[in-house]
Amino acid sequence: YCTLINVKDYDDSLRVEHGLEWVSLNELPELYSDHKLMIRNAIAQIRRRINHEPLSFKLLPDLFTLTQLQHVFEAVIGEEIDKRNFRKRVKDIDFIEKTELIDKVNSKRGAALYRFNKKAYEEDPSFNLK
Repeated sequence: YCTLINVKDYDDSLRVEHGLEWVSLNELPELYSDHKLMIRNAIAQIRRRINHEPLSFKLLPDLFTLTQLQHVFEAVIGEEIDKRNFRKRVKDIDFIEKTELIDKVNSKRGAALYRFNKKAYEEDPSFNLK
């Protein structure tokens, strides 16, 4: 099994208590037996799923910018995405709703804020960002 977690919801005391540490997927240490293969398989599974399931919305705040959404996708797939193509595809997805709100904290000009509409997704779960 594998999952994505939002580190903001993560209780770091468990990591400390058990002497564990976060490591970059690009810098994995030596691991026991087939654990490196298990990690590679989990990464491949998440990378396939993120294009067809709304996994990324669990990693974002309730209101997010398209740049934030794009950064989540880029982090998961491990490569940069063309900004224009990404935005064009996202705007065709009914369950990503543009709000009337503007983010002026993280953007000089102000970026539109969006939200994930779970009800709209459940009514039509077709999702493909590839």
